[in-house]
Amino acid sequence: AFSPDCTHLACGSDSGDVYLWDMRGDDASGPPSQGATLVYALALSRDCSRLACGFEDGTVELWETSPTKRRLASHLHSRQDDRVSLMEFGPDGRLFASGSMDGTIKLWNGGDGSIDGTIK
Repeated sequence: AFSPDCTHLACGSDSGDVYLWDMRGDDASGPPSQGATLVYALALSRDCSRLACGFEDGTVELWETSPTKRRLASHLHSRQDDRVSLMEFGPDGRLFASGSMDGTIKLWNGGDGSIDGTIK
């Protein structure tokens, strides 16, 4: 996922590692691997201060990018086969959405991690 200003690129791997590249330099940084499953979806907030990650097992994580620390880790779905296939921030960055293979979209509050709504 590219940042809106194209200065950062977030990449995920099938081992659950997530990296954040600053395109203006050679360094890659990122949240430490948590032994998660395959990364399916990534989104950067407009100001690149937060990175939302969606995983094969339904886990949704929200990270602060500088310094890298996890703000929120929550299971989006209880079933293992409902992987997260879409992540997107709202224009102001306060809400983000996650879409699942079960056809639902959840709207998350980026501040406290609560679910503000579900679309089926």
